[in-house]
Amino acid sequence: MCIRVLSVLAALCLLTTAVHADPSAPLLPAVNREQVKQFVRERGRDARELTLGTPAPQSIAPTDIDCTELYHRRIALMRRQVDYGPTDYFSDPRVGASLFIGAVWTPGFYYLPFHALQRFQKEQHRPQQQADIDALRTASAAQRCFEH
Repeated sequence: MCIRVLSVLAALCLLTTAVHADPSAPLLPAVNREQVKQFVRERGRDARELTLGTPAPQSIAPTDIDCTELYHRRIALMRRQVDYGPTDYFSDPRVGASLFIGAVWTPGFYYLPFHALQRFQKEQHRPQQQADIDALRTASAAQRCFEH
């Protein structure tokens, strides 16, 4: 719950700095309407996941893939689950840089909740990844892939 509050506060802070931008700054090049629609849909999905939580994972065991391909896909998903980043909040070098920059320039503090938000989003996607791995295991078992 605390992570959600911090992420909302950080987003509000970033929005307030964007509103007070210099009006004489040059405008950005035109953006395609479809890109804008896709961006809005993705941010809406992110906001829904942050407020309501992730939906229950759904996956279907593939039946048209051979055993070797099933194995390689499962290993790739398992590798994607491994977390190579710093586990402690203050051992993350990005947090230290944000503190240092924030001491000189106040908007540098806006980056502080990024580590917590990133960790939260990664944990939200973990059940779906595990469901995908389980579906691949089920398909391997159904095909009796590694029996001698």
